[in-house]
Parts: sequence; structure tokens; C-alpha cells
Amino acid sequence: MSYFHLRPQLRAIRASLQQTLSTARSCDWSRVRVALRAVPQAKRRVRVYAGSGFVPNSYKWRCLIQYVEVTIKDGRVTGITTAWTGAQRPRGQGSLVVVQ
Repeated sequence: MSYFHLRPQLRAIRASLQQTLSTARSCDWSRVRVALRAVPQAKRRVRVYAGSGFVPNSYKWRCLIQYVEVTIKDGRVTGITTAWTGAQRPRGQGSLVVVQ
């Protein structure tokens, strides 16, 4: 599967992966590759969270986790983005790769 049309978006993502905060869990380039490999099994989207995982809800401070999201429409990749969200989950457990 060719992702040539996504080259500008992929370059922007590579630049954004370097951002880190003191309590942030950031992605690396391998997480982008995991997301792209999971595309054939998805219908709408693939979301891959940073490999460092989640923290329990009882964690005292705000903690962020970065994710890579690939959107799919009619079997074709329409976009790939990164964003930050809260890393707190019940008991610190959650799936790092979500395929929908």
C-alpha cells in the first residue's frame, strides 16, 4: 500500500514527535509505523498511543499521552495526525492500539 500522498503529513508528524513535557508520554516513529501496519484491518480509524502506557486514575498530577491517528474512508487513508490526551485510565490499563 502506498502512502506517497501523505508525505507532507508524515513529515509534519515526525517534527511533532520530538515535543515532550515533564509528565508527558510521547510517541516515537515506530508508533507511526504500527499505525500504518494496522490500516488493512480498520474500517474508520486506527489510533496508536505512546508505548510508555497509561497511568492509574489515582495518579495525583495531570499526565498527557501522545497518540497517532490514521483516518480511513472507503478503504483509503485520508489523513494521519498526532495529538495529546489525558493518560489516566482505570487501574492504568488500556489498549495502546485501537482499530475501529
